[in-house]
Amino acid sequence: MFLSEACKKPSFCLSQTEENELRLKKRHDYWFQIQCQLYCVDKQWCDFVVRTNKQLHVEHIYRDTKWWGLHLYKLRKFYFCSVLPELACPRFR
Repeated sequence: MFLSEACKKPSFCLSQTEENELRLKKRHDYWFQIQCQLYCVDKQWCDFVVRTNKQLHVEHIYRDTKWWGLHLYKLRKFYFCSVLPELACPRFR
């Protein structure tokens, strides 16, 4: 399958631009995973690779500091209000 065909599926991680370039969707789970991993390992970019039996796509993904500005507060709140209390005093065994 060619990646342009796969892009027609809404759940697929790539989208096709008007210039027929393939890009990782910024609302896809992979985008969030990559941004979190870049932040955790303190790197500025990584290569995102998608392969089918007919095509290969490699995309340079850069750490998005604006995205972190919007999401870091929510992540910290979730950790300190939900995860940490559960680790300190589990409700279920």
